[in-house]
Amino acid sequence: MPHEPRILIVEDDKVSNIIYRELLKKYACYVDIVESAEQAIEKFNQDHYDLLLVDIRLPRMDGFELAKKIRTTEKRCRVPIVGITAITVSLIDEEFILSGMNNILEKPLRLKEI
Repeated sequence: MPHEPRILIVEDDKVSNIIYRELLKKYACYVDIVESAEQAIEKFNQDHYDLLLVDIRLPRMDGFELAKKIRTTEKRCRVPIVGITAITVSLIDEEFILSGMNNILEKPLRLKEI
């Protein structure tokens, strides 16, 4: 039986979360959604994920800081982390590089980009 990709989405916008879940269900992905970086760290430490999709402008702890914290965990530091933003990507290049994210995508997301 093929492996069902496990994706953790960290996004504080409820409408975006509904859209992401529906998009990814079409490709038989298992999706967990949390609305804060703190919840993401807790969930990440409890389960295995093949990909993290992280809004870079989260309240309290932003997506860049979340990526840095995950990259310091010995357990799963190689999981791909993709930032999601409504900001033009060229404006955040330095933060992206320093955070350890693998890629960054502009909203609205297109499934072929994921």
